[in-house]
Amino acid sequence: MSETPYIPIFPDLKHKCAAITGGGGAICTAIARGLSRSGVRVAIWDLSAEAAEATASGIRDEGGDAVGIKCDVLKKNDVGAAFNATMDRFGQIDILVNGAGGSRKEATTSDTLSFADITPDALMDTVALNYTG
Repeated sequence: MSETPYIPIFPDLKHKCAAITGGGGAICTAIARGLSRSGVRVAIWDLSAEAAEATASGIRDEGGDAVGIKCDVLKKNDVGAAFNATMDRFGQIDILVNGAGGSRKEATTSDTLSFADITPDALMDTVALNYTG
């Protein structure tokens, strides 16, 4: 019986570029590092400029190519600026990881906020962050 040849699941990722929203968070930092180790150049977009740069710096310390960019995914101008900064640095975006998300205090039940007291606006802000951001 002959051996089955190895067929890679993913295409060659060298020289590709990924933009990662929420890239300064724990999960997306791990994704960014994994992509970088596969040869992907990464643009770390995060609400926190410091978190974006910390992730990018860690990737550069490992020999990867990364840039940290402040971006609030709920602000069209921020997204446009992050896109332009990524294109200026890398000239392309091949991969998008939409990792920005979370909840809002105003939309989370607690001892002081019942479900019935959550406002539609607070709920829609959370939906926007997680689905349309």
